[in-house]
Amino acid sequence: MFFKRSALVFVAVVLMVASATSDILAASWYGSTGLFRIPTADVLHEEALRVGAYGFGMTHTASIGYGVYPDVEIALVGFYRPNQARLTGAVKGRIFTETVDRPAVAVGFVDDSFYGVMSKQIAPRLRAHVGLGSKQGVFAGLSYLVNPVVVTRPGEFTMPRMTLLAEYDHGEFNVGTQFTFTDHLDAYVTWVDFDRLAIGASWQF
Repeated sequence: MFFKRSALVFVAVVLMVASATSDILAASWYGSTGLFRIPTADVLHEEALRVGAYGFGMTHTASIGYGVYPDVEIALVGFYRPNQARLTGAVKGRIFTETVDRPAVAVGFVDDSFYGVMSKQIAPRLRAHVGLGSKQGVFAGLSYLVNPVVVTRPGEFTMPRMTLLAEYDHGEFNVGTQFTFTDHLDAYVTWVDFDRLAIGASWQF
């Protein structure tokens, strides 16, 4: 418990003292746009198509999402584990877009849960997300854009755009990193409740 609290405090301090807004349109565990598990108030652009996959212990997911309208996205996700598989869906609609004085607000349905969520930039490169779901109760997260551009030098290592993520959901604290290699390809590494590792990737067309 002490280690978990210390790790959480460390992550919070790193995010808050670090000082371009991040446009995170990554696929969450449940297929909709979000962090790792929690959704954000962001949605896919109209007619954008995204496929994603996660590996988490013995559980694997594969998802496909689509921007139906400018403020509406849908997703289909399959969960696979030994001797068990299931299919579920998600839909999210953004009610308000984010402005200087107002957070973005969205409502949605995912994996048998209705939810509402708000997202707002609260400092340079730092966004906060908070919501309430019918199954998971209160959830919240932070996303911090470390470097806003992909750095590429001829003959040298390419530094992808990196976003730090932290979230609270279902009584667990998850932290991780999203790596954006191109405008289409993202990869994720997430430390789930400080004791399990999940990896994933998504491709947006």
